[in-house]
Amino acid sequence: MNNGFKLDKIKDYFELEKLPEFDDKSILYILKDASLWQYILFNFFATLLIKHYLIYFQPNQIILIKLTLLGDLTKNIKKIPMEKITNLQFKRGTIRSKLSFMVDNQKFEFKLPNLLLVGKWQKANLKQIINDYFLSAKTN
Repeated sequence: MNNGFKLDKIKDYFELEKLPEFDDKSILYILKDASLWQYILFNFFATLLIKHYLIYFQPNQIILIKLTLLGDLTKNIKKIPMEKITNLQFKRGTIRSKLSFMVDNQKFEFKLPNLLLVGKWQKANLKQIINDYFLSAKTN
C-alpha cells in the first residue's frame, strides 16, 4: 500500500517495467479531479472518481503512471513524446498548483499539491521541474 510514494519502490518499478533510468528529481504526484457535473450528481462519492498519477519528466517525453486509490503503482503507463505536447502550462497556487497541456487536440489538466506528506520529495522536485521545464522554456 502507498508504494507509489516511496522512491525506492518507484525506482524498482521503473526497472521492472523497463522504463528509462529513474531520476528521483524528475517525478511528481498529480491528480485529475472529477468533473463539476460528477460532483453535482454524486456529491461526496465524486471523490472516488479522482484519478491519481505520477508524472515523470524527461527532455524527450513525459510518462504518466496511474496509481490506485490507495497509492499503489499500476501497469497503466502512458508515454507522451515532447514533440506531441503543445501549450504546456503551469500555474502555481498557494497550496495546490495546476499543470495542463495538449496532445493531439486532447487537453490534459492536472492538479498537484505543492507539499505532499507521504512524499517528502514533492516540494523539492516541483521546484526542480519548474526550473528545468517551465522557466528555461520561457528564456529560450
